[in-house]
Amino acid sequence: MLKDVATCCDFIQSYAKDRKFCTSSSPVSSALVNMLFAGKRTLKHIGDGPDDKIKELSDVLVKGRTAFLDRAIISTQITAFQILDDVANISTQLQDLSSRVSEVGG
Repeated sequence: MLKDVATCCDFIQSYAKDRKFCTSSSPVSSALVNMLFAGKRTLKHIGDGPDDKIKELSDVLVKGRTAFLDRAIISTQITAFQILDDVANISTQLQDLSSRVSEVGG
């Protein structure tokens, strides 16, 4: 799971370093820059772009989280059953000890 998170971090870093994504070649008004920026992003991401990669990375993280939680649930259930078994053994030992004390005292 940590490997998948590191992969996402690498993707985000490479995406943030892409100067072509967030720069304009000429000085223009901010409204035009915003419009060009949106258009450039749309054109750049058509097909197999970052949106597909983001979806793929997201799916991997969701699967990893689900697998982690499934294992955690199973581990918790096993621990709970072991505790119940230990409590039953202690209870049996206490009953045996109580019976012996009653026999000796009685």
